[in-house]
Amino acid sequence: MKTSPFPCDLALKMFRNGLVLFALFILVGLGGCQPFARSSRVWSLSPQYEAPSGELHLQANQNDLIQPGSAIGPSQEENTNDKPVFILAFIPLNWQADLQAFEQEATRQSQFFIRESGITVYFHVNVLTLDSGPQNIALDSDHLIEELIRYGQGKVQADRFIGLTDGDLIDDEIADMEGWTDGPGSLGLVLEAGNEKLLAHEMGHTLGLCDEYNYSDWSQQNKTYSGGCPNPYPPDCPKLITQEIICIGERTEDGRFSLMGPAGLDGNYGFNTKSLKHLSRVFNRYSQNKTR
Repeated sequence: MKTSPFPCDLALKMFRNGLVLFALFILVGLGGCQPFARSSRVWSLSPQYEAPSGELHLQANQNDLIQPGSAIGPSQEENTNDKPVFILAFIPLNWQADLQAFEQEATRQSQFFIRESGITVYFHVNVLTLDSGPQNIALDSDHLIEELIRYGQGKVQADRFIGLTDGDLIDDEIADMEGWTDGPGSLGLVLEAGNEKLLAHEMGHTLGLCDEYNYSDWSQQNKTYSGGCPNPYPPDCPKLITQEIICIGERTEDGRFSLMGPAGLDGNYGFNTKSLKHLSRVFNRYSQNKTR
């Protein structure tokens, strides 16, 4: 399922040297890069950033919190007084390994998202793991997200319900899909284990960010997301109508690859400046709504 990152690296060097046609041949023909995940199965979505209704009485577990690291964005100084709680609830989906492995994978992916997004400027983050998930659920179901949210809301209140599997998410259109969500405002997302960056990418979509790895997906999201895409399509990338990977995304200020770009690149990842500014606005608005 996973592919070697080497063709991506070679294509990246060619982009730098202006050899666009050769780079496109590598990216499209050899398939060395892949999307992090399918961004959405439903495009007619009305973005909203509200959690399920009801008071949240859970207290943040300080062991679950990671301070924002090298991400460039909001001030890293945190006002710890009266911050609301943001809850990530991980639910096993056809999980075959033991519960300890599930908890370790949930911790790894959540810590990466917490560190890179700067969310702790605005929230205490509580990470919950459920011991069991929905029974006999089909990983290729078009209603997987709906079933996940329905199950999660019957167990616990949370801001996002994250279905995590050590199996293989199946999609008729994308052979190497590793996760997906229903886009902005969705309370649910599903991920495969093994890539710590997946949660950050899919959470980005639920908070309104668009894919940067090809123009077809970005332009479709720009039309259907309310207000368009807050993270622009990189101007130096080709605007071809294709489902293949043709762009590495807009880099962060410190040179890392974009979390809304393709997976498989050899290097570190983070949210770029435009993405972080948008996340900051969303977190700020959402935190104010929660404290009212």
